[in-house]
Amino acid sequence: MEEDRGPILTLNVLTFGIITFFLAVALISSLAQDAFNVAPVTQWGYGQHKKDLSVAVRSSPAPLKLLWLNQIFFKLTTMLTKLSICLIYYNMFKRANSGLIRATRMATCGTALLIFCYYMAAFFVSVFECTPVPKSWHSKESGTCINMNKFRLSTAAVNIITSVLVIAIPLPALSKMRHTRPEITELMGLILLGVV
Repeated sequence: MEEDRGPILTLNVLTFGIITFFLAVALISSLAQDAFNVAPVTQWGYGQHKKDLSVAVRSSPAPLKLLWLNQIFFKLTTMLTKLSICLIYYNMFKRANSGLIRATRMATCGTALLIFCYYMAAFFVSVFECTPVPKSWHSKESGTCINMNKFRLSTAAVNIITSVLVIAIPLPALSKMRHTRPEITELMGLILLGVV
């Protein structure tokens, strides 16, 4: 009697759909980030000497608002991209039952949880970094803001740590499998490109 593979195929299609959705939203978010980065340069003189800019351009809050939006969309882009990679790993290692594969799955789930929790929290901290929120781009407005230097440094540290985890997690399991399938070595090389 032939095995019913319907539930397995349904789960694969569903996982692929979630991964595709995450990557599509991450791409749209990344394109918005690009627009938020380009506009201050093209419309507000970023990259030019301050003395060469008019007073109206120097005093405009618009570039600061764009930079604030950039930080918000950065968290979303990074979170969704890394989560989609974790889903790919989880899907890749879901059937084998060796101890190394189980450890890889657990590490993947733990990393995905870390990524989701940190970047969601960082997303909301970025949105509400100042009270009231418009103080984020109107520096002379009364209110308070968090220490942005400390927040950016902590975000950079977590970004580096989660990037290293996302790159390193599959390597031991793939290294063990590379002798059975030659394309595994190519996949490992592709993953290691993330180090660059």
